[in-house]
Amino acid sequence: MLKLNSQQLKFLASVQLADDWHATAFMDIVTDYKQESNLQETEFQNTIVELQKLSLDEITSLQMALNILNSLGWNENESIKQ
Repeated sequence: MLKLNSQQLKFLASVQLADDWHATAFMDIVTDYKQESNLQETEFQNTIVELQKLSLDEITSLQMALNILNSLGWNENESIKQ
């Protein structure tokens, strides 16, 4: 089970909103967007640890869930710009 707080989830949703990343690249992209995150270092590292526990299929499912949340406007106005 993925354990994220709302700030971590919003950050991941913002990264996903910037583009529809391939699951194999998602972890690297999240790391690249570290500077744009509002997360404390510990929160960011915990996010990475949680993502590392996921298989590619689970990352794909997470991305689909993030896309759904973004399409509902859940993370509106918090997109990370490329």
